[in-house]
Amino acid sequence: MAIDQWYVGEPLAADELNTYAPLGIIAWGNRGSNKSLSTTNTGYLRIDGVPMKNGKTYAVVAANVRLSITTSVGASDHYVIDVRQDLTGAAATTASTEIGRSEMTAANTTSDDSFPPIIALVHPSADVTGSFLLSARFVAGAITAALQADSPGINLFVVDLGYAVADTGVDI
Repeated sequence: MAIDQWYVGEPLAADELNTYAPLGIIAWGNRGSNKSLSTTNTGYLRIDGVPMKNGKTYAVVAANVRLSITTSVGASDHYVIDVRQDLTGAAATTASTEIGRSEMTAANTTSDDSFPPIIALVHPSADVTGSFLLSARFVAGAITAALQADSPGINLFVVDLGYAVADTGVDI
């Protein structure tokens, strides 16, 4: 993908701006109600129809995810939230590709706690329409718990970070 030269004072057309410039948040969802956890991976919040361009990098972020524990009886109750993606234009499901995960263990507690946020980078290799799903489950323990939608609610959003340079990292 070649980048044209622009000169100071030269206006950019809308399609040029969308192609090359970072646009900030391009899609977001907010869940304002609680939903119970189970041992089955269950969807909580999904955003669909996200236009993504070849050559750009996007950050998919799940934040402000709180766990409300009503009953916890195990010394190693374990909870997982994840973000899944579908880049074919279809809606993401719990069977879609996992791109990020956050986990927590709560031992014999009935207090509330927050998951660390999930930040996943997506680098489409073609122009695609993305769908992203925040899902959750408990994997160990005998609990009664829910994802809690305290103000400002559970957030899932996609940020256009702009044109992506090649991966220059070195594994050491």
